[in-house]
Amino acid sequence: MMYRFFLKLSQLFAYLGGVALSLVIFITFVSVLGRNLGSFHWIIDWIVKGSFEISGGLMAFVIFAFFPITQISAGHAVVDILTSSFSDGINRLIMVIADALYAIAMVVISYQLFQGLNRKLLTEETTLFLQYPLWWGYGLALVSAGVASLVAVYVAYVRIQEASSGRAILAQQGAEH
Repeated sequence: MMYRFFLKLSQLFAYLGGVALSLVIFITFVSVLGRNLGSFHWIIDWIVKGSFEISGGLMAFVIFAFFPITQISAGHAVVDILTSSFSDGINRLIMVIADALYAIAMVVISYQLFQGLNRKLLTEETTLFLQYPLWWGYGLALVSAGVASLVAVYVAYVRIQEASSGRAILAQQGAEH
């Protein structure tokens, strides 16, 4: 039951990350096109001036949005030249340590984003051209990093269960090459 919830949440954020990435690509395309054709419409002019600001505000969200699906499906690249010769028990212990460290790192990153968001809220800083509040980008990043943290903590918990029970619950392989 919990697995299905975290899998669906991870898939949702992967889709949202894909939409946001498509938006960044479109804005970049329009910006490049607008710079080469000249400003012939106020929307193009607005995108050309603000493309860097919009892209920067969305990219942290995009990056963190893909972490949950990669974590829950064990899609990270794995170099197993040495560990392939280890027993299943040792490999499960390695997975526990790796996933626990990953979860700790994601929680620390999320906490730091939260601190940054609070600072930007207090200073009321805005972007140079579009004048939208900088905290918007921090807020978007915090949402996707928070979900990535939740999934990472869940995966670490399941890895501990796997190591103690000796049976696989989640995927174990890593990225396909």
